[in-house]
Amino acid sequence: MQSKLKKIKLLVLDCDGVLTPGFFYYGFQEEIKQFNTKDGLGLVMFLQFGYKVAVITGRESGALAQRCSDLKIEYLFQGVRNKLAVLTKLKDKLKISLEEICYVGDDLNDFECLQSVGFGVCPANANFFLKDKVDYVCQTDGGKGCVREVIDYILEAKNELKDAQENFIKNLSAVSD
Repeated sequence: MQSKLKKIKLLVLDCDGVLTPGFFYYGFQEEIKQFNTKDGLGLVMFLQFGYKVAVITGRESGALAQRCSDLKIEYLFQGVRNKLAVLTKLKDKLKISLEEICYVGDDLNDFECLQSVGFGVCPANANFFLKDKVDYVCQTDGGKGCVREVIDYILEAKNELKDAQENFIKNLSAVSD
């Protein structure tokens, strides 16, 4: 597991069931999504440390677009039916290999991506079919910190977790002054 994690340059996430618990809340004019703050902090650390993050999802959501904007996630693909095609184009654009990608997905529409990348991950509450077909099953459910768990493992494998944490705290302190 460690040798695969050391190669990661891009973290690709599904939205519903990974970044969110997978529930849909509909208001009168909008769809409301619940995101986890621990995942958000982990993503900020990961991005500040120079890595790339992408979200590829089958649904379209203004809430997700806002969340990605807030977190400075540059690569957001919504309304995607063929996630592997989008992933392949992104890989080519970034000039990286599939081995350098970690993909986190929770259901059958993520299966091809999970099987194609260097490190496939699913949340603890993912569809049972995926759990024995990925490199790692999180201890945490989707929308409850599984993304942070993955980021911490990647940074730890690269011996960068402590530096990422200290850098985040240092930047936080600089803003507070």
